[in-house]
Amino acid sequence: MPFEVDTNGTLETNLKFYARFEENTGTTTTDAIGNKIGTLQAGATWIAGKVGNGIAGGGTDLTSIQYTGDPPITVVNNWSMTAWVKPKTLPVTNGQIISNDSTGTAGYLMLIGDGNGGSGSQLEVLFGFVAWIGSGTNLTLNVWQHVVVLRSAGTTKFYINAVQTPNTSTATPLTPAGALRIGDKANDIDECGMWTKALTQQEITDLYNGGAGNAYAIADERFHHRQELWVP
Repeated sequence: MPFEVDTNGTLETNLKFYARFEENTGTTTTDAIGNKIGTLQAGATWIAGKVGNGIAGGGTDLTSIQYTGDPPITVVNNWSMTAWVKPKTLPVTNGQIISNDSTGTAGYLMLIGDGNGGSGSQLEVLFGFVAWIGSGTNLTLNVWQHVVVLRSAGTTKFYINAVQTPNTSTATPLTPAGALRIGDKANDIDECGMWTKALTQQEITDLYNGGAGNAYAIADERFHHRQELWVP
């Protein structure tokens, strides 16, 4: 039977990219919105993810999934990036989760490190050519964790497992222009989303509870526009 996880029905509003990684075969993956096709890089493999299937980084490649063309979102204010991540190596330097501008010279890159470009275990973000920003909270080795970086009304905030971390920042990123990259050899990745809005606490909680209960929080055509998981 199905069950709901999007309690307010708002998670699809301003949603621009959502990668479930459900193909479980081949070397390409299409996001649920249908706008982006990613190619698995050397060493990346299909695995059982946090919800359904996911992607394991491996080998020596610093990117698990490479996309082409423009980044999914190009706003500098009121945006959100989310993912389920399982770090396989900690501490790490620039452990890539989502890079919304793979050049690193603009945009915003959700990473794992020390919050200043060095080796560490914090959830962090790089605003290319602007600032490193650490969340102030470390991730845990070999455990699936839900991570969020968002910018709301000029302030960048972080959430881990639906709990806001101590640090914020008012630094402003440059406009993203380079292609999207997801994951790297140090992380397993699942359920990556990007919005042109700042997610609310309730929306973040719904995304986290969806993964905790192994439900799909976001609908698409392949799941008949329903925010639910069909359980046999």
